[in-house]
Amino acid sequence: MILHEEGVACLIQHRLEEGVNLAKRACRLSSRYSCVNDRAIRGYASAVYAAADRFAGDQDGAKEHLADALEIFESMEPSTYTSITLYNIGAIIMERSATVGVSEREEREAESFLHKAAEHWMHQHLNTTSRVLPRVYNRLISLHLKTSPNAPPDLDVAVTQDSMTRAGAIIRRFDSLFPHCSIG
Repeated sequence: MILHEEGVACLIQHRLEEGVNLAKRACRLSSRYSCVNDRAIRGYASAVYAAADRFAGDQDGAKEHLADALEIFESMEPSTYTSITLYNIGAIIMERSATVGVSEREEREAESFLHKAAEHWMHQHLNTTSRVLPRVYNRLISLHLKTSPNAPPDLDVAVTQDSMTRAGAIIRRFDSLFPHCSIG
């Protein structure tokens, strides 16, 4: 796992190839020594590969690696990794929605992944951070309004009334979280 953490640090520093190589090395060592956490290490490696693809601008490759990670994480005991992977798949589709557009099926798929991420997160009783739910709601709102948190809204992109209504419902749901948030 230390190699994976080093790999993530490399990704943050935009040393993508080095990060991917560290994840591959972790998988080789895990396999060679029959590590009891081999599945988790492979799932985490897939998440590292996805992050590298995403940083490099390959959203489809990132989504494919995240799907691999999700397949591994879902078969294990529920974990934070499953929630984060579900969230990231939805976020990739949301970003494509804001830049090049997506089909209705892809929009429903993104919405489903983001809702699953929120549900999965809420069912983990040991999770005390509230960060994921607001992020999920922000992504859902952006998905319906065809915007990205990384850029100002494109006023030339048409948004249907149905999408506006759905975004409004999410905003109201999001607003209901505020009384439960701790301050400070």
